[in-house]
Order: sequence, then C-alpha cells, then structure tokens
Amino acid sequence: MDGLCCLLSYPCRKVKLTATADQHGLLELDRSQLVQTELLNTGNFDDGVCAQEEPIFIVMKYMAHGYLLNYLQDGLVSI
Repeated sequence: MDGLCCLLSYPCRKVKLTATADQHGLLELDRSQLVQTELLNTGNFDDGVCAQEEPIFIVMKYMAHGYLLNYLQDGLVSI
C-alpha cells in the first residue's frame, strides 16, 4: 500500500471554483469560501486540517522566492 493507511477507492470529484488565476497561473480563492475545521498538525511551513465532507482542497501558502526546494538548491540561503 506504499505507506497509505488504506487503499484509495476513487478519486476526488472535480469542482468548479470561483477563483482567478494570476500571471503565473496560480489560483487565489476568496477567503470567504474556505472554512477551517479540525486542526490535525502544525509543521514548520504550514498547518494541516481535516474536512468532514468532500470536496477536499489543498491550500498552500505563498512563498516569495518560489518553490522551497528550488530556493534551497540554488544556494540563495545557507543552512
């Protein structure tokens, strides 16, 4: 099962959102469309939540320097 706690039985339904894409093709949702439910965990870069109903959305935070992996690999920051 590759580390999953159960087998995936069907994909998430595709839902038409009222979101606008910026010049990079990134979507921005109206904050009034999002509701935070139970907090699962907090990490170094984001928070995890669980929704009781479908559809399930993945919301990621904006990063000024782009993808974290590329930023670290380009040597713009020292660890």
